[in-house]
Amino acid sequence: MYCAGSKAVLKLIESENTLHEIAQPLLDEKLTVLSINTIADATNQTVETVTGILAGIRDEIVDHVIIKKNNASLNFGVGVLSLRQSGTVEFKSYPIHSSEFGEDRIPNSAEFDLSS
Repeated sequence: MYCAGSKAVLKLIESENTLHEIAQPLLDEKLTVLSINTIADATNQTVETVTGILAGIRDEIVDHVIIKKNNASLNFGVGVLSLRQSGTVEFKSYPIHSSEFGEDRIPNSAEFDLSS
């Protein structure tokens, strides 16, 4: 959603908690990369189908926030991305330490917890 530059769709909100630099060892340990090919293989779909679905989701969110002037909150399990009708975007992460979570924020499911 957020793209820095002259044609940015949304404006990033910064606060005293905004991280401007992230240590490389932390990135190496925690960074997850979305692989369209892997999603396509796992779902028995083509790369074009997965790309089209993700583009459709993006378009719907942009339409909901920018065109229809609604707010949207996307919960990623590690934090919430808030997109506001004013054209701002803010990501608030959950606590890093698992002991601070209290409970799992994503309900149990066979699909994600590898149980039935």
